Amino acid sequence: MPQHGREGVHIQAVRQRLDYAFGGVEEGGKQLDFVRNISNQLGLEVLGAAKGYGSLASATKELNITQEQTQQIFSGVAHAAAAMHLSADDANGVFLALSQIAGKGKVSMEELRQQLGERLTPAMGIAAKSMGVTTAELEKMVESGISAEDFLPRFGAALEEVFAGEAAANANTLSGQINILKNQFNELLNGFGEGGIA
Repeated sequence: MPQHGREGVHIQAVRQRLDYAFGGVEEGGKQLDFVRNISNQLGLEVLGAAKGYGSLASATKELNITQEQTQQIFSGVAHAAAAMHLSADDANGVFLALSQIAGKGKVSMEELRQQLGERLTPAMGIAAKSMGVTTAELEKMVESGISAEDFLPRFGAALEEVFAGEAAANANTLSGQINILKNQFNELLNGFGEGGIA
């Protein structure tokens, strides 16, 4: 299958995940537009970002987390990915870790130290700051149990706060410009494709 055909299949799968997570085609379309806007502002590749957002939103769907909070969490990760120049795989690893926290309903040290910490080095410090404690205190809190509903929105907001300044500059880097061109090219292809998302 040609590359543009594979991209179309991947985007359709992501779109279906967003439709499920947000309760229908209309809202799923709005959420895809939300991802497009942030990705292009920050110089991130839309398909990877939308895939991560779809996983996160599907996992938070059954939690007491609002749509706005889910968007905030995504925005925080997107800003961190842009500022730290994370690869698409590393950014998806961060989304996977947060999705697993949401799926379990609570924070575990495995996700914090290993899955998040290995991909996003300052994750522990930012997580502690978001909860208003030291890293040692955070570890004790995790042992006692921190709910995903309490942690995820705070962590997302803290990521965006920490990385907002540096993230915007990513759009002007070579990799950021390449991602934006790739996004535009994929939009063009999807506009011509059957069942496209344009």
